[in-house]
Amino acid sequence: MELVIQKVLAAALIVFLSLSFGFLPLLLARKYDFSSIDTVDAAVMKREKKKMKNVALSFLLNLGGGVLIANCFCHWLPEVREGLEHKSIDTFLPLAEVIMCSGFFF
Repeated sequence: MELVIQKVLAAALIVFLSLSFGFLPLLLARKYDFSSIDTVDAAVMKREKKKMKNVALSFLLNLGGGVLIANCFCHWLPEVREGLEHKSIDTFLPLAEVIMCSGFFF
């Protein structure tokens, strides 16, 4: 019974952290002005892009994407491999990885 409780707690923690960090850019966008740069002057555009708020938002978005990819490949891939072991599919491709990539990108 303890294993089921641990799995439920781990799943709840993953959902909570994913939602928290997923909504963090939205909360920061309400506090800071992340509007687009409305100029064609190269010097002004370069200065605006280097502002700390834009760097922080870019970092958070890239971190969120990395977390999704890591979650996908580190946690789900072994389960997909295990599920495909019982099937009698003969292929030269790494089928679990192909299924994971096609599901993630399409």
